[in-house]
Amino acid sequence: MITNKQKELFEKYVTDDYLKTFEEECKRLNANFDINIVSRGSNGQTLKKLQIRGKAPGKVLSEGEQRAISIANFLTEVKMDIRNGGVVLDDPVCSLDHKRRSLIVKRLVEEAKIRQVVVFTHEITFFMELKTEADKNQVIFEQETIRKICDEPGDISTLIPWQGMNVKDRTGKLKNDLQAICSVYNSGDMDTYYYKAKEWCELLRESWERAVEEILFNDAIQRYNPCVQTQRLKKAPVTRDLYTELEQGMTECSAWCHDQARDINAETPSYDDLKHYIDCFEAYCKQNKVK
Repeated sequence: MITNKQKELFEKYVTDDYLKTFEEECKRLNANFDINIVSRGSNGQTLKKLQIRGKAPGKVLSEGEQRAISIANFLTEVKMDIRNGGVVLDDPVCSLDHKRRSLIVKRLVEEAKIRQVVVFTHEITFFMELKTEADKNQVIFEQETIRKICDEPGDISTLIPWQGMNVKDRTGKLKNDLQAICSVYNSGDMDTYYYKAKEWCELLRESWERAVEEILFNDAIQRYNPCVQTQRLKKAPVTRDLYTELEQGMTECSAWCHDQARDINAETPSYDDLKHYIDCFEAYCKQNKVK
């Protein structure tokens, strides 16, 4: 009797509102697949499941479509809960969701305006798009990187992954790493210094490459961002002189990193050389960054 009555009340007072909200969420995520909600009672509880023409979504929809439906269902439950609690999403998108990624990003940022939204993801493209959308909407965005080192999980850093860093963040990291390299250099362990300096210079070269899109082209084109922002080209400081300066800086710090003939035996740059490289890079970015 209790189970039947609860099922009756659920269908009468909840299902209609739930269906309406669920359909709205599906449309916003381009996931309107004519989903039905089926409820049943069991041991005094009312259970619900989603179906498409009598079949489970997993038998009909792709992985990306299933994720979109799951997010829509989750956000529906969140909206129907009168408590304004935070929400946590674990890997809400994957590489198969590229067609809906922007829609999911916009929806999560909108939800973050009224409640705390915590997202775990390993998709750098999704992360960067989420950060951009949050900044555009003046929504507070904080990130932490969680890594597993030597089979030990839980290493937490406030730095974002290297691939997602802008030139300012990369400059800070490279300057910080250079302090440790200085200690190795002063210790006289030149073998270790060689490998540390080479790795550092390779990262500096990557940073010069990042400066091409961020400084020269004023972020009009960004990797990990599907949009081309043509309006930003108006202020892009692209000149032949700036190109030449960038090319020289990149070559100076990284030419010695390439494999060389035995007879050349190129000299490893000193610590002072590395300091000069990063100072030139920092000055270039500061002087030419569009205000």
